[in-house]
Amino acid sequence: MERLYKYIEITDLKDMLKKSGEKYGEKNAYKIRLEKNKYKTTSKGKKGKKEKPFKYTNEGKLMIIRYNLDEKKVDYQELLRWTSFCNAFIISLTSTIICNIPLKMYYQLAIGFVILFGLIYSIFEIVGRHLNKKWGKENE
Repeated sequence: MERLYKYIEITDLKDMLKKSGEKYGEKNAYKIRLEKNKYKTTSKGKKGKKEKPFKYTNEGKLMIIRYNLDEKKVDYQELLRWTSFCNAFIISLTSTIICNIPLKMYYQLAIGFVILFGLIYSIFEIVGRHLNKKWGKENE
C-alpha cells in the first residue's frame, strides 16, 4: 500500500524550522514575540525579517484616545485584561438581569439594550479614569 503523504522525520526544533522552510519556501511564518510592553509580529521569508507593531483592540484604541493615555507607559496585556474583564462583567450582568424579568421577549430586549448601553458607558468610564491615573500623559 502506498502512502498518500511524504513522511518527514524531525529531530529537534531547529530541524523542524529548517525543513518547514525548505517545504514552504517564500510563505511567511508568523510568530509573536514579547518585547517591553509590546507585541511584535515577525514574518520571515526570503526577503528577510519584517517587523510590524501589534495593533491595539478597538477598546484599547478608544481608551488610549479618550482618556489621553501615554502609549509608551501602557502595558498592553493589562489593558487587554481590563477590557476583557469589563466586557465579561457587562454581558453577564445584563443577561442575569434580563433573564429575571418576567416580561415578554420584546420588552426584555428593549430593557436589555438600555441596560447594556448604560453599563458600557459607566464601567468603561470608571476603568478609563483609573487607567488615566496610572498611565495618563502629564499636562503640558
